[in-house]
Amino acid sequence: MGAFLPRTLKLPALEAFERTQLFYRIDAAQNFSDKDVLVVGGDDAALQTALELCQRQGQDHTAKARSVTLLHRRAVLQGSDANLAAIDALRSAGQLR
Repeated sequence: MGAFLPRTLKLPALEAFERTQLFYRIDAAQNFSDKDVLVVGGDDAALQTALELCQRQGQDHTAKARSVTLLHRRAVLQGSDANLAAIDALRSAGQLR
C-alpha cells in the first residue's frame, strides 16, 4: 500500500464518489480546470499534483483549477527542493492554500 497503490480513505459510502468527485490519481490536470481541488498528502507526488493543478495546461493554455488546497497531517512537507520552493512560491502568491 502507498508506493504503488494509493492509500484509500476508509469512510462509509465514500466509494460512490470515486472517479466522479474523489480521485486517488489524476491523469490530466485539464480535467480539473475551474474546479476547487483538495490534494491530500505531503510527498513529492502530492506536491507535483498540486503544482500541476495550479498551472495552465497544454498548448492551448487550458484554465487551471479554480482553487487548490494542499492538506497534510504534518507541519513539514517532504519533497524535492525544487517542488518545495515552487509550493512556497505559490503559497506566498496566494495561489495555493
